[in-house]
Amino acid sequence: MSTTLVMRSVGNTERVYKNSAAEEVLRIEAEDPGNFQAFAHLVKGDNYKRSFQETGNTDDSVWSAGPVMALIDDVPTCQVLLDDIVTTAEGIIKGRLADMVADE
Repeated sequence: MSTTLVMRSVGNTERVYKNSAAEEVLRIEAEDPGNFQAFAHLVKGDNYKRSFQETGNTDDSVWSAGPVMALIDDVPTCQVLLDDIVTTAEGIIKGRLADMVADE
């Protein structure tokens, strides 16, 4: 439910994060279907660049997002992420692959 499809009316459908900028594109498309110029200022790459490289504001630009985003539950630190990966790998190796591991 965190994504939406924009630019359908111009034949260039894109799945994007559902934020205020995307909602504005949808509103404009509903009012003036097929008129790219009416919403071009909202989907231009400069907005995306400014959001992610300068301001950090993820609400003022339209940016691509796939359905996999629904699988993200948290944003851990790099250390926590790596620790979780190692712990999971060790559990798999010791559990399911134990017969394949040579004793030291």
